[in-house]
Amino acid sequence: MKTLAMALCAAALSGCFVETDDDRGYIRDNSLRGGELVIDWTINGDKNPSECRQSDAESVVITIYSRGGGVVGDYDQDCEAFATSIPLPPGDYAADAVILDYDGYERTTAVEIDPFSIYSGDSVVVDIDFPARSFL
Repeated sequence: MKTLAMALCAAALSGCFVETDDDRGYIRDNSLRGGELVIDWTINGDKNPSECRQSDAESVVITIYSRGGGVVGDYDQDCEAFATSIPLPPGDYAADAVILDYDGYERTTAVEIDPFSIYSGDSVVVDIDFPARSFL
């Protein structure tokens, strides 16, 4: 217990926020905890599932990029969900989104998502629209 108290004091003096995980004395550094990106989309300004069916759209794929341009990952969600949540570690990102058909082919041009930052415990909500002109 004395070791735990000393570790907590040292962490407090360093400006680091810590919390004990349980009675076993483990310490978890919350500065490493990630956040999430929430993408909320519409088609022609509407969240009507018939827009997905009429467009032969199965899913929305969001590609996340690091600020250096490398691909962090591709995340997909059913078109009719009209929203998805993507967990990300703290950092600076950019992204784009496309709608795919049932065969995996792009139905739209990419909708660019402005650069954003994720902080520990943060939730960044981005609204995007796939206008009629974006469909191929």
